Amino acid sequence: MTKYYTDDMGLRKKLTISHLVVVIIPLILVSIFLYSSFYDMVIKNMIASEQTLSVQTSDTLKATISQAAYAANSILDSQVTRELFGEEGDLSVVESVDGQKIVNYYQTILAMIDGELITDIRIYYDAPYTRLSDFNMLETPVFQPLEKMTSSYWYGILSTTADSALFCPSLYLSLTEIRENGELAYITRVPYGEGKGDAAFIAVYFSKDKIQNILSQNITVNDSAAYILNEKSTLIAASDAALTGEYFTELDRIKELTQTENNFVTAPFLEQKLYLGYHVIDNSDWYMISVIPSSTVMQKGKVLIFEFLGLYLVVVILAFIVAYRLSGSIVKRISAVVKQMQKVKLNRPERIQAVQETQDEIGGLVHTYNYMTDEINTLMEQQERTAKELRLTEFAALQAQINPHFLYNSLDMINWHTQKGEKEEAAKAIQALSKFYKLTLSKKNAAVTMAVELEHVSLYVELQNMRYDDKIELLIDIPPDMLGCMIPRLTFQPIVENAILHGIMRKPEKEGNIVITGWREGTDLVYLISDDGVGMEQEVLNQILTGEGKSSKGTRIGVYNTHRRLQLLYGESYGLTYESTVHQGTDVYIRIPEMGADYEEYHTMESTDSSLPGSSGDAADNGMQQER
Repeated sequence: MTKYYTDDMGLRKKLTISHLVVVIIPLILVSIFLYSSFYDMVIKNMIASEQTLSVQTSDTLKATISQAAYAANSILDSQVTRELFGEEGDLSVVESVDGQKIVNYYQTILAMIDGELITDIRIYYDAPYTRLSDFNMLETPVFQPLEKMTSSYWYGILSTTADSALFCPSLYLSLTEIRENGELAYITRVPYGEGKGDAAFIAVYFSKDKIQNILSQNITVNDSAAYILNEKSTLIAASDAALTGEYFTELDRIKELTQTENNFVTAPFLEQKLYLGYHVIDNSDWYMISVIPSSTVMQKGKVLIFEFLGLYLVVVILAFIVAYRLSGSIVKRISAVVKQMQKVKLNRPERIQAVQETQDEIGGLVHTYNYMTDEINTLMEQQERTAKELRLTEFAALQAQINPHFLYNSLDMINWHTQKGEKEEAAKAIQALSKFYKLTLSKKNAAVTMAVELEHVSLYVELQNMRYDDKIELLIDIPPDMLGCMIPRLTFQPIVENAILHGIMRKPEKEGNIVITGWREGTDLVYLISDDGVGMEQEVLNQILTGEGKSSKGTRIGVYNTHRRLQLLYGESYGLTYESTVHQGTDVYIRIPEMGADYEEYHTMESTDSSLPGSSGDAADNGMQQER
């Protein structure tokens, strides 16, 4: 794996993984070494948040129940209340007071009942003021005889203690009060003047639901609860009755565990641990208790940690994207250089066309590669020109190696005809020989059409027949559509010469046939020159295309030269192939491309030459053509 990462892995993957490792390793180290501290910090932060929220809830509760106390104290401090029940009061007041004054007093009390928090107000009075009930209006009888409440729990407390006021839970109220007036109440004593009998009481009833809604707002952690107790651990209100019943703890026990107000501590409770804390609701004997399960706090802490890890994961993903794009900008340009270098195996190197110029090391590499490519292409062009010039030189040299004996023999034959007085035969031979060498030695083109090449070889066979008394039969069967195809000059003549001298002329009867055919194979042209001469041994076949073969009448250098010319022009897969059977004959296959790599240079000859039939040649040529 180390070798794969350091040597074999792609550069883009390598850079991306390296970036991710740099990001992920710190995360792992932080998780290992700081997990405990971070977790404790999260828990403490949550508890601190709950403490702050508890203080806010306690202040809200204080402000809420103070409205009930304020309403009761406002009635208590009223002038009418003092006249009726206080030191200034007189039993005759009720008899003599202006009824309208009491009506206004009554209406002021009714205006304090808002229906949302304060649900009802009652003034309970003793027997001497029985006529006050006559002032009750509508369906809200504010003035009530005290004898109706003497059996209630709150009356027992206030009548036996010196307390002037009391916040009452539902337990302190009678069923009638709970049903008709409200579930909670603030009751204050109205002292009578001396000798005027028992005290009167002002009762302001308020909503328990309102208090419980405030407690519910204190809940931010699942499965936690908040409730209110008084000094006697009587339950007043709760955010959730079921959870409160499950977590309920006596006030004294809570104070013993927490030691001070607003101090959350863990305490074992049944099979779990709880965070407990309390707050005193000022100006009352009520206490707000907050209970939070430890397991829920820890779960929330884990959620916060997972959120932190999720955020870190987002950072890792962003780092991956940045690393991937950054590495891509590097790898893309390097890959372009590598791709271009790989093309060199098959083609010439090409410049890298960069989208924009860059000044980093990769940009320098691309610039240097382009400079190197230009230099290589220049050198290759020079080399190609030199190679072409060399091939042309070799071609000219090979062309010059045509067996000069043919010329000597032809001239000797013409001389012989002349001495015998066969002027017509001599003239015919001279014309054929002249045209033959005109086609052979022309420097105009290195390639000719198949029609010209066939005419050239026909002239050669004609001259040989003049020498050997028409012993050679030449048969040409080339498809008409191939007559316009190009072929290097002097391709057929050396092969036909070899067939005559080393095949037919070695037969006892010294006569035979030569057949030239051709066809297409894909994009290649294939020509076959067959003779019915004496054939060749396998040893000779193995040497004939190497230039090493010898014969009793000289070398076969012409055949070898032809083969080499074709390979120089078109490549090693082209050239001559020999097949021969002793005493039966020889087949020579010539394979060339229909349009070779050097087509423009070597295949520029027009379909006809000035020396061919139908062209504007000299008079002697025209005469010879007419004679032929």
